[in-house]
Amino acid sequence: MSCIVAKFGGSSLASSEQFKKVKDIILQDKGRSFIVVSAPGKRSADDNKITDLLLSCFYLHAEGKNFTKPFLKICERFISIRDELQLKLDIEGELEQIRISIENGASSMHVASRGEYLCGLLLSEYLSYEFIDPSSLIFFSDEGIFDAERSNRVLAEKLSTMHNAVMPGFYGAMENGEICTFSRGGSDISGAVMARALCANVYENWTDVSGFLMANPNIVSDPLEIKSLSYEELRELKYMEAGVLHEDAIYPVQKAGLPTNIRNTNMPCHPGTLIVNDDGEIPLKKSVITGIAGKTGFDILRIDKPMSSAGPGIAMRLLQAFCENDIRIEQIVSSVAQISVVLSSDVLADPELKEALYVRINELVQPRTINLEQNVALLAVVGRAMRYSPDCNSRIFSALYKENIDVRGILQNNSRISTILAIASSDLNNAINAVYKEFVH
Repeated sequence: MSCIVAKFGGSSLASSEQFKKVKDIILQDKGRSFIVVSAPGKRSADDNKITDLLLSCFYLHAEGKNFTKPFLKICERFISIRDELQLKLDIEGELEQIRISIENGASSMHVASRGEYLCGLLLSEYLSYEFIDPSSLIFFSDEGIFDAERSNRVLAEKLSTMHNAVMPGFYGAMENGEICTFSRGGSDISGAVMARALCANVYENWTDVSGFLMANPNIVSDPLEIKSLSYEELRELKYMEAGVLHEDAIYPVQKAGLPTNIRNTNMPCHPGTLIVNDDGEIPLKKSVITGIAGKTGFDILRIDKPMSSAGPGIAMRLLQAFCENDIRIEQIVSSVAQISVVLSSDVLADPELKEALYVRINELVQPRTINLEQNVALLAVVGRAMRYSPDCNSRIFSALYKENIDVRGILQNNSRISTILAIASSDLNNAINAVYKEFVH
């Protein structure tokens, strides 16, 4: 029998009705023996996520204010789920312990993790699965750095003795025993860590969408679904904020060579999107490209190189200037006469930081000029099949030319599965539509 790790997101567990859907999905395949859960999410657009309510309680208490109102909303949600599913869990006692911990000064991470904890207790009883607390299985250093190898080793040993289990996602513990969390959405990571520990056949990530689309549906009308893509393609698209899966959830399953299947709890018969390691095989599909994504909010700093005074190590000295000022570089491109550095727009919005950077670049590099181009967007066209299609880039540029879109810069990674173009922010939506139309219609 195959081993499946299934992670269910907050929208999948927002109410008792969603719990029932989750149970039906799990029972449809006996391989779904190991489950990871998020905290209950929103039931409607004007609802609250449980984690947000918990953090509201924490911050209100920290400010010396009464947190009864948001805490009652938390109680009402969990008690209603328990009662409507006719479970026996002493949820009132668990909630009282959380209230006491807040009043006694528990950390924000401890408080934030309690939604997953309670959700895991409820689902484990509902399924008659064992409950395991990640605070003794998922490890962080006292600086909050995730210890992947130790977690994998200890979790694998624990799970080897079990036939089924429900584990809350999002958190573990530091060396001193205090709760430590991943960043928001980190239950995806917990699920991937469990899948790796079990050497599962597949990691299923159940959410409220049926996988990835070729483009943002708010920009492109009715874009095609992506049935399959590689982890490398996913990383390129994730950089441009193509959402659905937490970016750090990619590493554990990719390292173990496991596929990830993005599925929709509300449409369980839909196959979703399958994410696989790039084994060189390209599935037959309608389009050469896999997806298109874009992101605004960038600047390009163009540094004209000196001539005879350049010498060796000019790029290293330039990067030193950014490092000394604690500035993250998004992309860098070098030509004979110029180095172009792509930065997030908010970096140089601070005039003091901008001045400090310019001074240090002048000291280390002695450039002829430094020019800042603002209001830049990055457009990523991604696809494994692109490296076998010599005309792919010419088609991209032709599509943009027809729409009178000027390209400010060109980037392409060594594997040739993506082309990233710098364009004006005002042109981004038009550019995405133009490229999509070129390759899909």
